[in-house]
Amino acid sequence: MKQLLSALGGALERVVISDIKEETYCATLHLNTPSGEVKELDARPSDSVALALRTNSPIYIVEEVFRQSAVELSFTEEDKFHNFVDLELKLSDFKRHME
Repeated sequence: MKQLLSALGGALERVVISDIKEETYCATLHLNTPSGEVKELDARPSDSVALALRTNSPIYIVEEVFRQSAVELSFTEEDKFHNFVDLELKLSDFKRHME
C-alpha cells in the first residue's frame, strides 16, 4: 500500500478509527491526492494502523469510539507491585542469586 500510494503520487495524511459496528472497529484513511484534495477511504483498522506506522502518519480515534472501548482497570495489582518494589525488594536479594 505504501508503494502504491507513492507510485500514484499520493500520501497518507492520517488514519482515523472512526466507528464500532457489531464489535468490529472501522477505520478511515485520509489520503492526499497529487491535486491536493483529500480523499477518505474505508479500510480495515489493522491495515490502516500498519500503513500509518510505515508512513509515519498520525492515528486518531473518534472520542465516542474511545469511550465505548475504554476499559477501567483496577490499580490494586499495580499498587501491590509498587509497594513490593519500594518496601520489600532488597538489592542483596539479587546479589545472592547472582553468585
